[in-house]
Amino acid sequence: MASGNGENRTIGVRISRRVLWIGDDAYPLQNIARVGPRELVPPPPTPVKDYLKLIAAAVIPALIVGLLFSSGLGWFVFLVVFGVATYRLIRVLTEEKTRLYALTIETAGASNTVLVSSDIETMVDIAQNIMKAIDDPQFEFARNITVDARGANIGQIGDHGQHMNSFGVPPTHS
Repeated sequence: MASGNGENRTIGVRISRRVLWIGDDAYPLQNIARVGPRELVPPPPTPVKDYLKLIAAAVIPALIVGLLFSSGLGWFVFLVVFGVATYRLIRVLTEEKTRLYALTIETAGASNTVLVSSDIETMVDIAQNIMKAIDDPQFEFARNITVDARGANIGQIGDHGQHMNSFGVPPTHS
């Protein structure tokens, strides 16, 4: 039920006959103990440190090329790497950060991150509808949600192992 490509894709979320369906994964409502959105917090970036590493790495090839060819080619290699590194540093520092939220479902056995999106209102709405369905056996719900495919590795859906997000840190619990 997923479609799209690139960084975003569409997933169908529905509740029917006491089962929560997220794409092709089914979660019986009677097994759900808690549900809610959590903000994912990536580790702090290290753009200056990465920049300095690139510049330091550029010195060695520039020296080798300069010694081998006894010309200005070594300086040219260094300046090219310096330019690329400076461009990357500026791009990282000026890039707008998108906040991501994970919809987490806790069962008796595990906590599963089932959706990741930058739309917190949609995540809250889905969580509230899951809780309505738990309280009301007749309640049905269906909608499509655009999820962030970068967050696809944030929790192994159906896996009862330790959950780490794609940033390598545990999701925050507020």
